[in-house]
Amino acid sequence: MFAITHTRSAIRSDLNHGIIFMIVAMLLLPVGDTFAKYLTGTLDPVAVTMWRLLAQAAFLLPVALILRSRLNGAMFSPVIALSGVLLVVSLNALIAAFAVMPIATAIAIFFVEPLFLTILAWPLLGERAGPRRIGAVIVGLGGALLVIRPGFSAYGWATLLPLLSAFAYALNMIVLKRASATRSGLTVQCGAMVYAAVIMLLIGATMAVTGYGLTMPTLSQTNFWLAILATGAIAAITFVLIAEAYRAEEATTLAPFQYFEIVTATALGFLIFGDWPDALTVLGIAIILGSGFYMSAENTTLKCTPYWWEAAPVSPVPEVPLEKRVDVAIIGAGYAGLTAGLTLARAGRSVAIYDKQRPGEGASSRNGGITSGNIRLDHATLVKKFGQERADAITLEGKDARQHLYDMITAEGIDCDFAQVGRFGGGARYRRL
Repeated sequence: MFAITHTRSAIRSDLNHGIIFMIVAMLLLPVGDTFAKYLTGTLDPVAVTMWRLLAQAAFLLPVALILRSRLNGAMFSPVIALSGVLLVVSLNALIAAFAVMPIATAIAIFFVEPLFLTILAWPLLGERAGPRRIGAVIVGLGGALLVIRPGFSAYGWATLLPLLSAFAYALNMIVLKRASATRSGLTVQCGAMVYAAVIMLLIGATMAVTGYGLTMPTLSQTNFWLAILATGAIAAITFVLIAEAYRAEEATTLAPFQYFEIVTATALGFLIFGDWPDALTVLGIAIILGSGFYMSAENTTLKCTPYWWEAAPVSPVPEVPLEKRVDVAIIGAGYAGLTAGLTLARAGRSVAIYDKQRPGEGASSRNGGITSGNIRLDHATLVKKFGQERADAITLEGKDARQHLYDMITAEGIDCDFAQVGRFGGGARYRRL
């Protein structure tokens, strides 16, 4: 028995869940910001930031303990510490902005963050934007200027605070992307949160010792402590929701739903604080959101499938009931999984292969299906690491694997336009020829 099983209905459900998680998170985020603005009416913005981070860490660490199986890689390192510093800068600047301007205005200015990210990704990640994305960045920054109105804004220099927050946040996204190459997202976020909480404790202690006058709630001010707990709980919940959303759905699909935040922020600002953006601010918000939507839409037009699928599309397979018992269960229907399954089935074993996609839809039919028989390490490195005899054996095994592929194509009559055409090895310098 040889069966390939996949469950498209489950995948579709995950996609829906991803969008739902993102929408709920974006509706909740301004609620936490509303509590933060409420606290700035009495407490110093630095104190609000400190207590929010401490409360968020208190709620997030138990979640991390529950999800500890997803903690991979070093949680404490210089790059994670840098992420913690940037988190402190971003959150302090945004909460300080909440203290002097409507939430909707502050968040509208903050939404230039994707534009900053596009600009910074070129020199720091080598991701160069095309002319249309650069045009969208310029238009979006023009919208931000309408909201900020340098020299004419009623909020003065404070209008720069959300810009600083957005810049630090965009820079943090780049740091997180680099850090996530060797760590799980949960590890990176938890580590950055711990660093940020420790940094804010040190800042708060320094301000208190130097007599800066850091305003702190008393034990009898129950409403403030409840608000602090609420900001931390909401921040932790939204973190988990966003993380789960990105696990279930692609970033380009989720990006437009982030703008739900500005809608909720505007509504809460009006209902609780009586703040309503003026006409120029509304126009600036519309321009910022429009440029963001355009950039998200442009991302979705990127072709994400190999051109050769147009001539030889990946074949779908019907869903089949899961077998209650098999001799061998194989996860992954690529070259390795399918070949192993076929070999075992012909040896009389019952085999089931499971894959959430169609057979070969992953690396095996894109650009990761390695059929050359070559070993990643060159022969000299193999000799150095394992000795001459074992290095020769590894090299010969690679050649045998390649020959096995050739024999299988012939024996199975696989029509794949197979041809042995040799291999080109170029030398960039004369001494390498």
